[in-house]
Amino acid sequence: MVTKNRTAICKTCKNKFEKLSVSHVFCTPNCRPESSRHGKLPERQFNCTWCSIVFTREDSLRPRNRFCTKKCFNAWLSNKQKANGNSNWKGDKVGWRGTHMRAHRWYDIGACLDCGKPAFDRHHQDGNILNNTPENIIPLCRRCHMIRDGRLARLHPPKTPSNSACIS
Repeated sequence: MVTKNRTAICKTCKNKFEKLSVSHVFCTPNCRPESSRHGKLPERQFNCTWCSIVFTREDSLRPRNRFCTKKCFNAWLSNKQKANGNSNWKGDKVGWRGTHMRAHRWYDIGACLDCGKPAFDRHHQDGNILNNTPENIIPLCRRCHMIRDGRLARLHPPKTPSNSACIS
């Protein structure tokens, strides 16, 4: 249907149009979906995988598009990649730093339970750093944490009077 002056006839509406390239067979984008398999897919109702809201949108061949909003997709993905869902999850085989980082991520801090100052540390009451249950983690300021662990006494032992200072 191409003539020497680069005009063609649209396959859908049969109007003449000027071709911009050899592959053009439709005059406008509105004509394309009616006879092209790359056109708009039929709409369908879906249940959002995250929030279960029923929504309508264009059907998709990919199952990943079953979320009503990007916010729902991001929330689902974040939840899916926590703990056992994450391929890098090590469970209890994680080292000292990993167990402490879990306690820092999982539990909010407020005021120190001993003195009431702002808390920056989370203390494992039973001394087991693998036990990150809420009952075992308490917020403490750095000084109170060092007192409970015995680190403050090791760093600053009590001063005893030296015998040389005594005058007899």
